[in-house]
Amino acid sequence: MENLTKEIDIYLSQHAIFVNKLEKYINGKEKNKPDFVDCHSCAFGKLLDKVIEKKDIYPDNIKKILEELKEIHCNFHKEAFLIENEEDPEKKKEILKKIKDYSTKLFQYLLKLKQVSK
Repeated sequence: MENLTKEIDIYLSQHAIFVNKLEKYINGKEKNKPDFVDCHSCAFGKLLDKVIEKKDIYPDNIKKILEELKEIHCNFHKEAFLIENEEDPEKKKEILKKIKDYSTKLFQYLLKLKQVSK
């Protein structure tokens, strides 16, 4: 868990960069689509999976945050996959809004984890 809390800022920025690239791609400002991966394949997802495997060693409040993080993070990636195959520009914008909402929640829970694990 120490690696996770130490590198939270890196993971926050990686997801923010992805959302930014995705938005530019949807709006036609970027020709290359961002890389779409599942929630267990990105760097954060791999580390989160390792931490969650050992979640029983953490207090209940941290376990709960970890489970919430996992759910939010996977929903973030699921929505990204939906947008990849969507043709309708308006539906893409709706999905992008959901992705941004998940991104905000992800940031909030990562910061919460950082706070309680000090």
